[in-house]
Amino acid sequence: MATIKRVGAVPNILTMNDKKLKIIGDAIGLLNGAMGNSGKTSSELSADEIQALLCAYLGETPNGNHLTIDAIKCQKVLDKYNEADKVVVRRVEETKRFFGNPFYMIGSDEYGHFLVGKVKIVGDKQYEIVEPFKRYKDITEREDLIPVMTMTKLANESKYSLQGGYIPITDKYDENLDAVFFYNTRATHYDYIWMVTPC
Repeated sequence: MATIKRVGAVPNILTMNDKKLKIIGDAIGLLNGAMGNSGKTSSELSADEIQALLCAYLGETPNGNHLTIDAIKCQKVLDKYNEADKVVVRRVEETKRFFGNPFYMIGSDEYGHFLVGKVKIVGDKQYEIVEPFKRYKDITEREDLIPVMTMTKLANESKYSLQGGYIPITDKYDENLDAVFFYNTRATHYDYIWMVTPC
């Protein structure tokens, strides 16, 4: 028992929950990344341009001729910031749509076997297992998944290696399939190539 505990051969509940949360977090990150860039920086404008804008906003007269405002440049920066705000809203909506309802988590290991379960995000760093995970030797044992797995295979077989003959070995969100594909390491008996898609 001491050896099992020392080498971590049987992970405890907290470790398993952390691992599941990380897997779900990876999927959310890829979905969010596919929505676009939401970053805003002030590097588009120089300190003098920011000073000129502050003066204009506060109704002060800029000191010196070096403080000028380029309206076209300001409009481009404003458009970029407005687009970043839209991306943030779209990310929240898509994350809620995709993960706030039950979704399939489908993993394939080094033997080409599949681990399938249904999960739902119920709060910050909280999830609910809607259907317990079960191992399948062949994905065709799950009749409800045959259509989506067949489409996944056909869409990706010429682009990527497919784990288990169905799941592309890549990190991406595919909008056409409404599925996230990801992995942390090569498939082993304990590590999977994952696919996540709404039920």
